[in-house]
Amino acid sequence: MIALACGFVALALVGIAITFLAAPDWAMENFPHSLENLPYVMGGRYLFFAFILMVCVLRGDRVMLAATLFGFACVAFIDAWIYFGEQAEQHLTAGVLCLIGSFVVFRANKGAD
Repeated sequence: MIALACGFVALALVGIAITFLAAPDWAMENFPHSLENLPYVMGGRYLFFAFILMVCVLRGDRVMLAATLFGFACVAFIDAWIYFGEQAEQHLTAGVLCLIGSFVVFRANKGAD
């Protein structure tokens, strides 16, 4: 039951994400976000990312840690695509480092079997 509920939440989050990526003006009008508060929203997101990362580290679950790092790499690559030609380098660097970290942690887990 929990997995089913989480699946529905994940689908809703994907729908919101696609809406913001495909129709950002419409999404900004129809979801309760304002441009002036966007820096605070981003700050909250990055605090959440740090929390999730530390939970994975402290639990010692290498598969979850690898998946989390892979997810962070995907976020960084999307940001690099958004800022292509402007400020993409910092996002690309973060994405590559997270991707490498993900593969290193995943391979370390494979060797532990």
